[in-house]
Amino acid sequence: MTDLASGWIPPEIDIPVGMQLRDPAKRRGDLESLLGEVTVTASYTRLHQVPPQMMTSRSRLPHEPGRDLL
Repeated sequence: MTDLASGWIPPEIDIPVGMQLRDPAKRRGDLESLLGEVTVTASYTRLHQVPPQMMTSRSRLPHEPGRDLL
């Protein structure tokens, strides 16, 4: 969970090298004005299931044990 509009990002999120983040602050405007031009690389709706092979161990919930799928 993030608060993109105010600039809060959880500590476990890896920020790519060279990326500059704005300092947390109250901001006005819609998402497009905050992000600028974007390219969709993946999308998800609650009707989609994420296949297990696409999940990494880092993306599992802390209470969810790892599973070997043979």
